[in-house]
Amino acid sequence: MYLIVPDRNVDEQITALPHTALLAYAEILSVLELAPHSGTPYSDTLPDGPMRQYVFGRHGEGVVTYLVRDDLREVHLLQIDWIGDAPTT
Repeated sequence: MYLIVPDRNVDEQITALPHTALLAYAEILSVLELAPHSGTPYSDTLPDGPMRQYVFGRHGEGVVTYLVRDDLREVHLLQIDWIGDAPTT
């Protein structure tokens, strides 16, 4: 298993996610703990590189960008983007 390590800006990005995105985001975290290399390469020129992306959400509205540190068995969450529905207050 890999340890999930959020970057300092990721907490704010998670807080900004709408309620409808939270379950999908939680599912992605479970996947990343077990199989972090299952995401797509961040760069086509480095298909086996440690920086990856994973699309989430019912219609692919979210993207998690992360760095896999196999030597430490860590996944560093770098950015979470959501282009779907806006959060409701």
